Amino acid sequence: MMGTAADPGLVPRAIQALFEHIGQATDRVFTVTMSMMEIYCEMLNDLLDPTKMNLDVQERELPNGRGAVLQVKHLTEGKVASAAAALALIQQGQDNRKVGATAYNDQSSRSHTLCRFLVESAPAAAVGSSGSSSSSSAVTRTSAWLTLVD
Repeated sequence: MMGTAADPGLVPRAIQALFEHIGQATDRVFTVTMSMMEIYCEMLNDLLDPTKMNLDVQERELPNGRGAVLQVKHLTEGKVASAAAALALIQQGQDNRKVGATAYNDQSSRSHTLCRFLVESAPAAAVGSSGSSSSSSAVTRTSAWLTLVD
């Protein structure tokens, strides 16, 4: 999924495309928040803070009957402003991943990794340079999740 420096895999390409799109959108202000977890022996572990293990999942209802979202309690999240920052966090998470030798691979992963990005945006005209609303009226924000699974 990660590939090599000479031939990047799906994850670095997707992250690069995301931040290229954000860079081209001059009419919106974006915030990207990232988390990374692994499923290992049927437990969720935080790969950005390896002291947080066996985390709980809960379903949270969205306002106005818009459905629900799954939330991992106490999962570390970090804001990332560039593809390089996101890839650095992913490398940190990869270093904390459970691996072990098999007959075919010295560093076989023993887990599945989920790398989640929350991408939020608002019209640039409605958001000041500090990222806060420029008036007391409510600003409509758009949000979406991008989850990469390995």
